[in-house]
Amino acid sequence: MDELNTVMFPGCFTLDDLWRRASSLWPHKDCLGTREVKKTEFEVQPNGRKFKKVTLGSYIWETYADCEKRIAAFGSGLYALGYNPDDHVVIFSETRAEWLLSAQACFRYKMPVVTLYSTLGDDAIIHGVNEAEAKVLVTSDELLSKIVNISKRLPNVKHIIYMNTGIFPHTLTQAGLEAAR
Repeated sequence: MDELNTVMFPGCFTLDDLWRRASSLWPHKDCLGTREVKKTEFEVQPNGRKFKKVTLGSYIWETYADCEKRIAAFGSGLYALGYNPDDHVVIFSETRAEWLLSAQACFRYKMPVVTLYSTLGDDAIIHGVNEAEAKVLVTSDELLSKIVNISKRLPNVKHIIYMNTGIFPHTLTQAGLEAAR
């Protein structure tokens, strides 16, 4: 090695550049695998807390090309809603394929991503979203009711985009939030 490398691959300066390189090299290779939830049970622990147990099926794979289509569609959707580079996007969700795809779409459109753990309480969520001055919040259908309950305390949020199992995405506007309350 004769010099210090500043990029992993020539011409790849951003996370989006790296993604596009990978998806162009291996469009038909498996990229993201998601396991189907076959059964959900709740087991009560000795301390009274409920522990969620899931039985999972086989992996269902999406290729790089499949993921690229979803990233492009989600990013174009953000752009069509009027979001621009430097508009912060909060992702408040469990780890899942759509989490990664929405983050990658934000990277493509140069929108800073702020992530919040799905286990946070209301005050922490409110603080994180408001501190980021986020106009859009991406969440899951499982966490949507939590966001709707605190939405009046999120003055900058104009759209809530939520991921539903098998269907992605759905959008709530301020008017939709009022109706949901």
